[in-house]
Amino acid sequence: MLVCDKYESPNLSVVGLAELHQFGLNVRDILSRIRELDRQLYSQTCQGVGSLRQWLPIFSQNPETWRAILAGNRDLAAYWQTAVVEDDLYFGLKSGVSGEAKLLASPYKNLNQQGIYNLYFVSICVSPRFRGVETNLALIESFFSMLDRLSSNGVFFKEVTGSVCSPDGEQICKTFRLNYLRDNTIGKIYSGSVGSMIDRFKGPLSARFPRLLENYQSARLS
Repeated sequence: MLVCDKYESPNLSVVGLAELHQFGLNVRDILSRIRELDRQLYSQTCQGVGSLRQWLPIFSQNPETWRAILAGNRDLAAYWQTAVVEDDLYFGLKSGVSGEAKLLASPYKNLNQQGIYNLYFVSICVSPRFRGVETNLALIESFFSMLDRLSSNGVFFKEVTGSVCSPDGEQICKTFRLNYLRDNTIGKIYSGSVGSMIDRFKGPLSARFPRLLENYQSARLS
């Protein structure tokens, strides 16, 4: 059963696949808004490679890999998207040899199966209209809520890698204790252990998601 992250705010809602219908939306609708935000924020050379046709099955078949933050009037305030793929593709992305055009629905790992995986951060974007503490909190809480829920089902992540092409993206990586590795065709690649990322937020996580800390410590990943 799909369960959305419980983030309480009078202005913002964290929305996953199961909640789209509550807002009169479907996957195509939310992807159209995401692509519009991407075009608004990034130049043509910096946009992630891919089409609506490519992302539709990915968002539909891999509901734990993304979340959208909607404002009260259904505007897209922010979103994040990740990918859990086969090791060959993951390390190709990490090395800069592979690009995001390689992210197809078929190579994604089945997160219903217990195991330790690597996580690729495809994108995290915030609309300029909604930048601020409340939106940032919704993004962070929804991400760690996903990690919390998956860890309770025996699904863990060893490391995380992402490609960024903006100063804001670099700052996010540094905040999450990811390290610069190398440049690629659209920007810079950062990577680090999920354990270090969890330790970075150990204080607030111990109060908000104590189970997450316990699960990662038991798995010797933190």
